[in-house]
Amino acid sequence: MDGKDFNKLTTEYTEKHLKDSETFKNHLEDLEKTLIDAKNHHKPMPQWQKLALMAADMVIDITEQDKIKSLALSGNNASELTLGVSYLEGVHVSINFKKALFWLTRASKNDLPMAHFCIGVIYYEGLGVGRDFNISINSFKKSIELGIANEPGYSGWNGIIAEAFIGDMYFFGGNGILQDNNAALTWLAPAAELNDMKAQSLLAEMYFFGDRSLIKNLDEAFTWYLKAAEQGETVAQTMLGYMYQYGQGTSLDYKEALKWNSLALDKNSITAAKNLAVMYRNGHGVTKNEEMCFSLNLKAAKSGDVDAQLQVMGSYVHGNGVAISKKDAAYWCNLAREKGSPAAEAYWESFELSKYE
Repeated sequence: MDGKDFNKLTTEYTEKHLKDSETFKNHLEDLEKTLIDAKNHHKPMPQWQKLALMAADMVIDITEQDKIKSLALSGNNASELTLGVSYLEGVHVSINFKKALFWLTRASKNDLPMAHFCIGVIYYEGLGVGRDFNISINSFKKSIELGIANEPGYSGWNGIIAEAFIGDMYFFGGNGILQDNNAALTWLAPAAELNDMKAQSLLAEMYFFGDRSLIKNLDEAFTWYLKAAEQGETVAQTMLGYMYQYGQGTSLDYKEALKWNSLALDKNSITAAKNLAVMYRNGHGVTKNEEMCFSLNLKAAKSGDVDAQLQVMGSYVHGNGVAISKKDAAYWCNLAREKGSPAAEAYWESFELSKYE
């Protein structure tokens, strides 16, 4: 193609698609849709069109987001990453996981660590795709290999770093991988030292129960739960409240138990609600209050917790914090029975609740 033809095509393209900002925006959306729908079968964009797109802001006023999209469509790797992250997080655009994965995949082909990290997040969370821990782990590992920790502004996804995600997947297993306690510990321990609250909470759980790759050590469990709880991790706050409440790994301290359980309850922790219900029932660190105990157990029961459902049943049977109602007792006991609770079956018979269905 000679210079005359090049200029002719560029001029015609500009006159048609760069008439105004709205026309240009719609054109970008059409180009993006065509590219995504074609997947790997799309012909490379000709050089004259790339140059026209890259120079669009010299012809008309366009938004920063449209500038990024035009550069991404032209094959600019950094813009492909920025656009993918925008769709993933909903920055200046509506969240669109399909588009996010498309652009992040293109960016990942150029070994951009953040692209691999974000793909790991997508497959971990199942954002627009089925959850796949194999793909997720490989993507997170690739991001680490490429130096994600050195990326400017990198702090993980919701504060969770790549190593912690990998440890979490090995900790729980499923979605394509087997549970592997040794692998979990291998990834969680260094992530915890890097102050990742998710890793700290899971490491604490391994020490608390001692049924994984670690010997039970309540002092270590308390230490790691405290670190995670201070960063706002809900499970850690709940467990810290429990440990203070029963003096496990630390001195018995109802004031601290109330503090941490209350913080976790504010984040809708069902276990924290049950912990606090016990405190109000027994008057531990608070004024004894059967009504509050009932209210907290009811909150947990409504979420489907079987133990709480049986506590609510007992309150209705005995009139603790609420008026006696065998009908309501039967309702809650039956919910627990439906989940296969042997205790619920025993209560059903002993309180003759079948009469009140």
